[in-house]
Amino acid sequence: MAAVNRQVFPDIREDMFISMTYGILDAENGKLTLARAGHEPALLFRKETGKVELLRSPGLALGIDSGSVFERVTRDQEIELKSGDCVLFYTDGVKEALDAHDEEFGIERMCETFRIAAPLGAEGILSQMQSELGRFTGQGPQMDDITLVAIEKR
Repeated sequence: MAAVNRQVFPDIREDMFISMTYGILDAENGKLTLARAGHEPALLFRKETGKVELLRSPGLALGIDSGSVFERVTRDQEIELKSGDCVLFYTDGVKEALDAHDEEFGIERMCETFRIAAPLGAEGILSQMQSELGRFTGQGPQMDDITLVAIEKR
């Protein structure tokens, strides 16, 4: 992540930044290593407890600092996934989607939809999230990108 920041920093205007998350999944042992550069925290569903956690690995958005502060602040986070655990990555356009009354979908609604859908696995999560977003927003215009990526540990 630090190398990416050093590469893009010279090309970023003062009023701009880039947020991102990257993850490395070791499929054999279920270890997920995450780093977050100012991006939305991923959601983790633990099958054992049925609860959703926010994965808030510390990190500064790309392009804000040339390197020293970025590298001091940004840290990897390691999570051990067990069978049935699921992770949901998303862009802010999901939680900021608006209904006809200009109410946001919000993180609480996202977490609840994810919690209910997670036992259905990654495909079920994506299907349920899209369905719930569509029901919530109705025919209103989409104001931002909506990106969802789900993974499950089998």
